[in-house]
Amino acid sequence: SPMEKSPLHSPSVNHGIIVTTYDRILDLVKSRGSIKLDEIARLLGLKEESVAQELQTLEDNGLVEVKYPAFGEPLIFYKTPGEGDA
Repeated sequence: SPMEKSPLHSPSVNHGIIVTTYDRILDLVKSRGSIKLDEIARLLGLKEESVAQELQTLEDNGLVEVKYPAFGEPLIFYKTPGEGDA
């Protein structure tokens, strides 16, 4: 469906009827606690660029934290809601 193409969907609109890439990535990070970008891409069968774009949105929404080391793959951490808002 044309809906899935838009990266601008709001997560609140989506009640699990269509499981988006955004949700799949978030669920994976949540279940692992931390995971490398290339591993997300491999597990979900996605291009790393696609994953990186979704991660940017997730990070903007305060759901994950992406750490870019000097060498190697970016590492993504799940942020517990409410953490660091104080």
